[in-house]
Amino acid sequence: MTTLRSVLGAITRPLRGGARRVAEDLRGRRLAARSRRRRGRGSTRRVRLLGWHGNRAAGDDLLGVCVQQVFDQAARDLDLELEYVTTDDTDLVVIGGGTLLGPAVPAIADAFSGPKVPLVIFGTGFRSETSMLSGEQAARFRSLLQRASLCGVRGYLSQHHCVINGVDEVEVIGDPGFSFQPVAVDAPPGKPSVGVMVRAMGKTGEPQYLENERVFNMVAEIAGHFLDELGATLHFFSLAENIHDSDREGAEAVMERIGRMDSDRVRFLDAGEDPIEAFSRVASMDYVLSQRLHPTVIAWQQGKPCVAFDYQFNKTADFMGSIGMGDYVVRTDEYSKDLFLAKYDRLISNRSNLAEQARRSVDFWRRRQLDFARRALVLIR
Repeated sequence: MTTLRSVLGAITRPLRGGARRVAEDLRGRRLAARSRRRRGRGSTRRVRLLGWHGNRAAGDDLLGVCVQQVFDQAARDLDLELEYVTTDDTDLVVIGGGTLLGPAVPAIADAFSGPKVPLVIFGTGFRSETSMLSGEQAARFRSLLQRASLCGVRGYLSQHHCVINGVDEVEVIGDPGFSFQPVAVDAPPGKPSVGVMVRAMGKTGEPQYLENERVFNMVAEIAGHFLDELGATLHFFSLAENIHDSDREGAEAVMERIGRMDSDRVRFLDAGEDPIEAFSRVASMDYVLSQRLHPTVIAWQQGKPCVAFDYQFNKTADFMGSIGMGDYVVRTDEYSKDLFLAKYDRLISNRSNLAEQARRSVDFWRRRQLDFARRALVLIR
C-alpha cells in the first residue's frame, strides 16, 4: 500500500545549493536545500519538494538536486528556501522528479487535502501500465492535476496520458536530469570503458516488463559481447540499495553469468552516497549500458548516446521521445541480441551527429524548465 511516508521517502540526506552534494545519511531528520538571496527576513519563501528522494537511490536523489538547481537559478532576488519536510508555512509545493503521476497519486493528494497552498508539477512522469485510470484513481488524479497552477511533465507520452485522463492543461518540460552539472572525477581505467547498471528490482512486487532473471540474462549477453568483440572494460555501478531494489545483487548476477569474476576488465564500482559524484562517474564512461532510466538520461545529457531499455511504465520511451531518439529504444520484453546490435551499430556509426542533436534538445528543455520555474515562483512573489 502506498503511504505518505513511502511517497516522501525516509527524508534522509541534506542537499545544499548548486553542485554541492548529498553528504550524509540522516534518518528522520530534516532534508533542506537552501538558496539565499537576502532582502530581509520577512521575504523568505518556503518551497516544499515532493519526490522519491531519500530512499537510498542515487538517481532519485539526483533529481532532487537538479530541481533545486533550476529553482535556485530562477529565484533571482527571491529569498528562497527549498525543503523536503512538512511545514506549517509552506508557500509553494512542487511535485518534481521521478515517475509520480497515476496510481501513486492518492497519497500525495491526501497530503494536501487541507490548506490550499499553490501547487506545481515539475518534470515528473505517468506511473501506470495502462493509459486509462479508472474509478477513484482517475477522479483523484484529475483533482490533483486540476488543482495545480502549472503542470509540466517529462515527455509527450506522459502528456498524452494526462490528456486522455481528463487533464488538458499539461505542458512538456523534459526530465529534470537535463540540469545535471557533473563534477571532476578520475577517468575510469580501461578503454573503451562501459558503465553497466542493472537492478534486482521489485522486491515489493512493483511491476516491470521482464522478470529479473531474464533481465540479467539480457544484460549479460550484451556485456559479454562488449568484452569479447570490443575489448571493453565493464564497470558495474551500484546506484540503489533499499527495500525495493538492489543494484549490487543485479551486478553480481550478471557478473556470474559472464563468468569473468576474476578478470581485471570486469569491475564493481562503489559510486558512494553522493548522487552528483556517482552520476559524474557514469558520465565519465565511454558508453553506458543501463537497464535503468536515470543513467540513460545522464548519458545522453552528457553527449554519450546509448541504446536505451524501456522496462517499466513507458518511462524510457517517454524520455527518449522527448529528445527525438525513439528509434534507439529496446523494450525489454521484445529484446533480442540481433535487435539490440542493429540499433547499437546504427547509433555508433552516427554517434557524433546524434550527440549534437541531443545537445540541442537538452538545451531547449533546460531553457523550458527555467522558464517554468520562474512562472512557478511568480505564484509566491
